[in-house]
Amino acid sequence: MVPDRAAGLSHLAQLEPRSADAAGSTALENIDGPRQFAAHTRKYPCAPAKAAPYLQVIPTAEDPIEVPDCGAPNPNATLTTKAISIKPGGSRSALARLGAATALEPRYALRAPRGRPFFVLGAALTSFIDPAGNPVSNDLVNAFRIDLPAREDDQLLDIDLATIPALPSRTLRMRAELPQVAGTPFGAGTRALASVLSADSALTLGIFSSSTATSDARAFDLSVTLVTTDIAPERPLTQAVLIAPDGSRSVRTEQGIAAEGTNWNDFAAPPTVRDPDAPRTARDPIPLDGFPPGAELTVRVLAGGQLFWIQYGPPGGPRASSFTIPYRDEIASTDVQVFAVSVVAQSDRVDLPSYGSFYRRAASSRDLRVSKR
Repeated sequence: MVPDRAAGLSHLAQLEPRSADAAGSTALENIDGPRQFAAHTRKYPCAPAKAAPYLQVIPTAEDPIEVPDCGAPNPNATLTTKAISIKPGGSRSALARLGAATALEPRYALRAPRGRPFFVLGAALTSFIDPAGNPVSNDLVNAFRIDLPAREDDQLLDIDLATIPALPSRTLRMRAELPQVAGTPFGAGTRALASVLSADSALTLGIFSSSTATSDARAFDLSVTLVTTDIAPERPLTQAVLIAPDGSRSVRTEQGIAAEGTNWNDFAAPPTVRDPDAPRTARDPIPLDGFPPGAELTVRVLAGGQLFWIQYGPPGGPRASSFTIPYRDEIASTDVQVFAVSVVAQSDRVDLPSYGSFYRRAASSRDLRVSKR
């Protein structure tokens, strides 16, 4: 199969504040354990002029979300940002990463903090995408960083990549071995990715470059283009991902930048759900007999292709043999009639003060089809 070539170059730009702001949001409540909400103040980017706290569902930190841009002249305007998780009673800045844009066009809009210095970290890539829209490879043309002083007004920043010194980069090579367990979904058609990102802001430092299956089809050789720049005091994470044809996946994450030649050979097998194709409604219990002992449970509910709900199980793993989606006003009132439910098993949690924590191993099931009634 010959992948389709993306037209022209794609540009990735990311904004990053120079200093942390821990007063951006505070935890409001954690209802029944699984549901987590947060109250955000006017410092939250989706409502820069809003003084009163309001409710916002909080997915996990890797999920991009679209939120209303209450400070824009257009009342229907939205902006894309990164969701953050906040523990009950804790707080964390909602301006950790201020925005990202990936575009084939040379111009894009990003939101920066008013009155605070920041920098722009960007890259120009030649990307190869398969007919299903999956990334096959990325070739770095150049990467750049621009440090900017605090400003109180809007500005148009013209960036001539030909005149900006390119950041140094190197290729980081790793191997990801498929889990060799009975019933694993990682067969023909499996894909593998890898990257290096900041634990504190999800700023991308290592861009996925390529993935090649080994001759015995039991592993993938991965390459990442690692950009060299100082993001201290933020802490990098290296992450490798296996994606099965049915959509289930397994993720391995380690703190720091992985050593050259790292072999990821302990991916967790995705949790299984008995009778995954059985008809289910949102009120039916979903069995957990295929959930790995000791792993912590997270359930993702999607509606209309967007993350709609997230449930967190108790520490140490679920204590029941099944779970039920909380059928509350949010589900009862939505027009969506069919939901997709994914069961996630997470283990080996590593605490990162001020950020929270991450899991060294996480694996998610294929999506389950659940009807509203």
